[in-house]
Amino acid sequence: MAGLWNAGGAIASPNGNPQPGPRFDYKLRWFDRLIRHSAELLGEGSPAVLAGDFNVIPTDLDVYAPERWRDDALFRPEVRSAYHRLLGCARFTDATLESSTSAASSARWTIAASATTVNSSSARIAN
Repeated sequence: MAGLWNAGGAIASPNGNPQPGPRFDYKLRWFDRLIRHSAELLGEGSPAVLAGDFNVIPTDLDVYAPERWRDDALFRPEVRSAYHRLLGCARFTDATLESSTSAASSARWTIAASATTVNSSSARIAN
C-alpha cells in the first residue's frame, strides 16, 4: 500500500485578528499558499487529507449570533471566501458539515456554565 496517500497534514491557520492589519493580510496570503499547495498535491493523483484548525467560521449557521462576529477575522467575507476556494479548487470536503443531517445541526457551540445555556458568542470554527 505504499504511495496510496499523497499527503496528510495538520493545519493551524493564523487567527488574523485584529483586522484590518498585517495579521489579517498574512492570513489571506497563508490561505492563498495553502490553496496552491493543495492543488499541487491533488494534481499528483493521490488522495490527500488536511485536518486541523482553519480559524474560519464558514457560514452564518455556524455561529449563535452572527452579528457579534461581523468584524472578527474568522467571520470576514474574504476569509470565508478563501476557505470555500480551498474546498472547491482542491475538491476537499468540510466533514463536519457533510456528516450532519442539516447545516444548522453542524454548529458545535460551546456550552456556558450551565448545560442549558448557550454562550451568546459561540461558534463552530472550521476545524
